Amino acid sequence: MLAAVAALKGAQISWEDNGDTVVLNGNGGKLLATKDDLYLGNAGTASRFLTSVAALVDTNGSIDTITLTGNKRMQERPNGPLIEALRSNGSQIKCLNNEGSLPVVVKCGQGLKGGRIELSATISSQYVSSILMCAPYAKEPVTLALVGGKPISQLYVDMTIQMMAAFGIKVTKSKTEEYTYHIPQGQYTNPAEYVVESDASSATYPLAFAALTGTKCTIPNIGSSSLQGDARFATDVLRPMGCKVVQTETSTTVQGPPVGQLVPLPHVDMEPMTDAFLTATVVAAVADGSKSEQTTKITGIANQRVKECNRIEAMITQLAKFGVTATELEDGIEIHGIDYKHLKVPQAPGVYSYDDHRVAMSFSLLAGLCPEPAIIQERHCTAKTWPGWWDVLHTELNTALDGHEPASISQSSSKSVVPAENGNKSIVLIGMRAAGKTTMSGIISEVNGMEFVDLDSLFEEQYGDIKKFIQANGWADFRKKEIEVATSAFKKYAEGHVISTGGGIVETPAARELLKSYIKSGGYFKTCLC
Repeated sequence: MLAAVAALKGAQISWEDNGDTVVLNGNGGKLLATKDDLYLGNAGTASRFLTSVAALVDTNGSIDTITLTGNKRMQERPNGPLIEALRSNGSQIKCLNNEGSLPVVVKCGQGLKGGRIELSATISSQYVSSILMCAPYAKEPVTLALVGGKPISQLYVDMTIQMMAAFGIKVTKSKTEEYTYHIPQGQYTNPAEYVVESDASSATYPLAFAALTGTKCTIPNIGSSSLQGDARFATDVLRPMGCKVVQTETSTTVQGPPVGQLVPLPHVDMEPMTDAFLTATVVAAVADGSKSEQTTKITGIANQRVKECNRIEAMITQLAKFGVTATELEDGIEIHGIDYKHLKVPQAPGVYSYDDHRVAMSFSLLAGLCPEPAIIQERHCTAKTWPGWWDVLHTELNTALDGHEPASISQSSSKSVVPAENGNKSIVLIGMRAAGKTTMSGIISEVNGMEFVDLDSLFEEQYGDIKKFIQANGWADFRKKEIEVATSAFKKYAEGHVISTGGGIVETPAARELLKSYIKSGGYFKTCLC
């Protein structure tokens, strides 16, 4: 999204506070067309918001169109209702492959006509937010009428309206027509600071971990005052399944029951929190209802069939690998929970994630209850919403993780992977925990006759357990000591070694300068699945 905004000259973008703060210097709403395609991957939110934004973009010399595209799955996901609503308001939008989906070409320089716009919002609330946010810049005030039935995820529409108010545009609900909004013309005025609420959808994973493992977890910045539907996950899903839940306006605490004592939830309507249904599903998988023959039935999630994958089908298929039966409902899923002791270990190649972050994170929780290690494929996909998920799962939640390499990778090749000009200089591999560094280091050291050195092990030899050190001294002190250990290791093991280190080594300027100096000295630097 940020790359697209920059490409359209919408703002100059920079970062502060080690990436925690983004600074945007807007260009007064003057967006200019670009000849380059705006590639949006599998980001449904970005693709839908930018489809309306594209209608407001000015021509740039002879460039008078914008092309929005995405990956294969994004080109299958529906944008039809949004496209039709914009077309009815004067926008010229051409679908290049499948009607109603990306890639699309949007004609620039025409703007939005305004007036009454009718939109079907039963598939995605993102269509509504897209038009709402752009409506103040139409040529006439906009009346947005949501037709075709009750809109999905109303809470996200409310959140958008609240955000618009913070930027100076007040949207009002119609007093005479249901699901209808009046948006005045105007220009947004930037507040000096806008705090983005923490992600309640991501918060469901550590909360579910507590439920599954009989432990306690507190999320300090998601509570009852949150507008996000997923903030209800603890109270509406985990509490009736046997967890103790304490929720204030700004925090949520879950204490799971003893392992194996979760109970099924006969029915829960998760329409206000559809993204959290995957998390609820894996919890329900070990909610043993054999004595009462109850199952957990989740409804209100029909829109999950058109997300990063068909999530309902995905959960049914992958649950079966654990020995858990689930059936598809018209607008949901029914899970027949089993005793966690009866969970099967998915056979190789393991759990398929469908390149879907929520599938991968959900099954990583269930896999932790298996009697033997389970393989989760496509671990990289969690980066969409939680880049450090596997590191948190390992270091904060104490789950044992290890990298997995397919059996097809040979460890006996005699051909060196080190460039000839490198000579005998050491190799540094950098990656997050469970990225596969140890496995890869073993392969490289064997192939090249080199010795393996793990900087984490060197650190613990000097300062003790890393987790305990961080708890006692904080991250800043840990990073400082980490650089000292790395500096010493790069000198001591400058030749003939494969050196493995965590991804955090690149987080500070001092560490990056250290790596630069190592590279300049002829050392071979490799980013391993970082």
